[in-house]
Amino acid sequence: MIGRPGVGTTPRLRPRSGTALIGRVVAEPSCVLEDIAGPSVLVLTEWINGRSVVVSVTGEVDIASAPQLSEALCAALASGGDRLICDLGGVSFLDASGLRVLLNARQSAIASGARLDLVCTQLMPRKVIRLTGVDALVPCHDTLARAAEAQEHGDGRIGLSGR
Repeated sequence: MIGRPGVGTTPRLRPRSGTALIGRVVAEPSCVLEDIAGPSVLVLTEWINGRSVVVSVTGEVDIASAPQLSEALCAALASGGDRLICDLGGVSFLDASGLRVLLNARQSAIASGARLDLVCTQLMPRKVIRLTGVDALVPCHDTLARAAEAQEHGDGRIGLSGR
């Protein structure tokens, strides 16, 4: 069943320690999916961290929510910046449609002369990214600070912890 969350539900932007937050909500939690495990909501926020545009993702990225993520990443790239970080730190589930969005965003970044990096701290999406080889194509980091540092110094790829 697809519906909208209750009135007054607004995701909050929270700065990470040591970073300035200039943000906007990219997409309100507009898709609530009822399944065996209960409702799932995808919340996307866009903010600036130094010279990088960060799109933070919270929730489950699946066939129903992947278009929202795609739109957010495309909009961030279209804003004209040359550095984009997709922070998957709040993602509890990532399926093939989510991987497709990340790979398409990589292609769009390359075409526009921008750099895309991922932050992946949760075990499930990190495992999916590793097993499918996406981390060989898109630099993956275990913290936002490492992703920003890699972008600042133009480093190639910094692997996820334990790799």
